[in-house]
Amino acid sequence: MADLSVVTVASGRCLVARVSGDMDHVNDQWFRAQFKELIARGGRFIVLDLAGVSFCDSAGLNVLIGSWRRADAGGCGRGCAGAGVCAPVVAADPSDDRGGSAAAGL
Repeated sequence: MADLSVVTVASGRCLVARVSGDMDHVNDQWFRAQFKELIARGGRFIVLDLAGVSFCDSAGLNVLIGSWRRADAGGCGRGCAGAGVCAPVVAADPSDDRGGSAAAGL
């Protein structure tokens, strides 16, 4: 199992969160809490850098989808970089009723 981390870098109203580790059923609650904290900071555009995610199962994808919805509801802008193993769900952006794209998904 890869070490879990969410390292953030803020610049103005933009917050980049570099995510690493396995986003799976073992770690979903930990990642969910981390993402809730990011969104709770509010008033920001949040970019998740998922390049360091080594594995992502359906529980990890559910965390991402829930986080997208929570960010939208909280008025946060969202983006994604380095989708890696999460690329299929990020490309589909299931929380975006406008059709979404890899560039638009959190």
